Amino acid sequence: MDEKSIRHLLTRLSIPHQKVTYTGSKQRTRWMTVSCPFAPWTHAKKTDANPSFGITIKDGDRSAYKCLSCGLKGRLSGLPTRLGGYRKADYSKIRKWAEMAEFSASMNRPLPKWEDADPVAIDHNESSERHVEGTVHSFPLALESRYLRKRGLSYIDIVRMNIRYDHYRQRVLFPVYDNSDVFRGFTGRSILNRKTWTKEIPKVKDYYGLNKRELFLKLLGKHDGIKLVGEGLFDFATFVRFGYLNSRAILGTALTDEKISILVDEAEPVYFFMDNDLAGWQALFGNIDKDGELETLNAWAFRLYREIPVWIVPYKTRLTGEDPGSISSKEELDRMVRSAWLFTGEAPFDRAGVPTLTRRRRA
Repeated sequence: MDEKSIRHLLTRLSIPHQKVTYTGSKQRTRWMTVSCPFAPWTHAKKTDANPSFGITIKDGDRSAYKCLSCGLKGRLSGLPTRLGGYRKADYSKIRKWAEMAEFSASMNRPLPKWEDADPVAIDHNESSERHVEGTVHSFPLALESRYLRKRGLSYIDIVRMNIRYDHYRQRVLFPVYDNSDVFRGFTGRSILNRKTWTKEIPKVKDYYGLNKRELFLKLLGKHDGIKLVGEGLFDFATFVRFGYLNSRAILGTALTDEKISILVDEAEPVYFFMDNDLAGWQALFGNIDKDGELETLNAWAFRLYREIPVWIVPYKTRLTGEDPGSISSKEELDRMVRSAWLFTGEAPFDRAGVPTLTRRRRA
């Protein structure tokens, strides 16, 4: 985030700011140093007379903050929420502004040499084959990827999903488009050995301005049929591979307000097909608190079922850890989808409060 945006954010949060310092050798890192806004709660003297709260100024990337006194640190776009918790104030609108400023900065950042191309909007007047140039075509199609072949994807599947290959980082790349079919970034999976994963080359790498709060992984264009919604890249690949072309992947994040708005605006039934583990169940139906009560505030099924029909795709055996990406045949996937039950606000528990996830109920 650039200096102007940072100063605007600090002003909105009523944090005094003046000083800018510089450090670093080959590439100077700019820091804005201010008095720690958390000092009344986290500092021994309740003040920060000698400013120790540093904010990185990065014109083309995300900025971060760190207090050298109390140790609090994080992404700058998360500062409004964290500070609001201490001040007992609602800074949700300020956080949304900060996230958009951060997103704009990442879209305008200089690209590494191996990604040196510009994103391009899709020609909406083209009704048949859509041709994506620029950034997407700076990487070759992953037609020779042994990893994808082992995951069951054919040449036709790779072309249909436009999966690319990054030789520099050795990863497969799924291009992500918004609802207007504009290319918005890549989400990728490293195909190196697990032992070689590092912070620089993680298992999954999302980049090139990708804002996962407001995007699903989807195919280009409008598609009919059942809309399966899964979690990861190969859940989505499995859905498409077996003919569910209207499907989505959440890209591994929570079902944000932006994504809920997209699903509601599309006004189509949603078939949630999550991983068969406790985390997948909790995402759909909520958590049991220490008093044995069900907390459903952020549960995806509860947030949507009053707006559009929400169907839950069950597994044959509950909580065995598999995911949709492990399904090996169209017949099996079709059978599971036909067994989906309509969610009407009643979470599936047995008497011990354990999720069943195998109930079948037809509307």
